[in-house]
Amino acid sequence: MPGNENEVIKFLFNNRENLDLSHIGKIDKIEIPKKDKLIEINYVEEIEKNSSSDSSKKADVFLNSHGISIKENGSKLYNKFYRRDLNFINKFINDKKTTKIVIKKIENKLKQIHTKSLKRDVMWSDLIEKKYFKPMLKYLMMDGKPSKKNKFPADYVLESSKNITTASDLSLYSFEEYFKKNYNYITFAFRRVWYGMTSGEHKRAKNICFHHEDSSNWCFKSIVSAPRKRKDGKSIWRDEIKEKDRRTAYYLDISQLKKWNIKFYHYFLALVV
Repeated sequence: MPGNENEVIKFLFNNRENLDLSHIGKIDKIEIPKKDKLIEINYVEEIEKNSSSDSSKKADVFLNSHGISIKENGSKLYNKFYRRDLNFINKFINDKKTTKIVIKKIENKLKQIHTKSLKRDVMWSDLIEKKYFKPMLKYLMMDGKPSKKNKFPADYVLESSKNITTASDLSLYSFEEYFKKNYNYITFAFRRVWYGMTSGEHKRAKNICFHHEDSSNWCFKSIVSAPRKRKDGKSIWRDEIKEKDRRTAYYLDISQLKKWNIKFYHYFLALVV
């Protein structure tokens, strides 16, 4: 699992007799989704053994047969949303004209971020109305990805601290409760990758620039910022791709700002507006 999900599940298992969670009460059964089935956990060692790196699943664990999505405070709520996925928004707007307006807003903001070096985390409310964003986020967090629903949907969101030592570090919410508590901290997080970089993210940038549908406005010939320096000291750029052919490409994450970051976000925004 990519985050602290295993540690949360271990805490739940080791403290299951003492926990009384909202919505589900005492924990009688813990299961982990793996491939196409649920594996019941009877020993703590089975958690690591059956851990899955499948980021597409919505429920990280099942408690008393309820799918639970584990979200660390300040984590990604949906990972890697591409331009080709944006037409999916119309499922919730149900009006192609309005959908085009929303997509145009997103692409205009992306252009400003690229050309003016604006902050890459943008509050969702700057780009889309709540009546459209909320059901879209619910689907992406709880049900599936733009192309299809997941076999393991989530019924609840378990929000956790980075380090879990007591029950107070965990809170179980319905999506309605989670959104009400956190909507002011949720952002569209624009992220860069570069065509020509030596890391594996080169392939992602290549797909965005040359293979994804409608992605021309998400790929720029100018290079903004640069890949991180390699620990081995080797070049960050591929020799076989000429400097003039390098590209900066973008995708979106939907993220939750850490609570202490929100003040810095608004302070920075006031400086650049």
